[in-house]
Amino acid sequence: MKKNLFLILLSLLSFSCSSAAYRFSWPETAQTVRAYCELDISSRLFSFSGYATLRMDPSQFYAEILDSFSTTLMILKKEGDKTTLVSADEMISEAFGTLLFPFEDVIEDIRKAQFYLTKGERVSLDKKYYRVTYDPTKRKPSICWNREDGSMCITFLDVQKI
Repeated sequence: MKKNLFLILLSLLSFSCSSAAYRFSWPETAQTVRAYCELDISSRLFSFSGYATLRMDPSQFYAEILDSFSTTLMILKKEGDKTTLVSADEMISEAFGTLLFPFEDVIEDIRKAQFYLTKGERVSLDKKYYRVTYDPTKRKPSICWNREDGSMCITFLDVQKI
């Protein structure tokens, strides 16, 4: 009896976690959004894989960069015209700074995700120092920034309207 109950619970769990059961959707009318993302960065000098939590509304942007153990490594905030970068480790700050993706531009690119990720087609835009690509065609949509010397991608795992 216990074995059958365990097998039933296991099959229900596997069904609920299957890729067919998950469908990503960006809240189309949201003014305030909270997102959980995978973050991958690579350059000639270093590579990083971790997570990011994002919270944005028309006047504020907040990103917390986490390692694979959910330890906060860095916080990026923008309120009005003021952008603040706080890092738990000076080496991490220097490494992120070597990518030369202007934080102000990256924040604006992320803010445009609502528009580009709901279109249903891949869009690439050439910027002054890099190319940004919005890709909603995957099961988990992403935004990638590419330069000759490195790249950075965020893959949206969950987005919620607040």
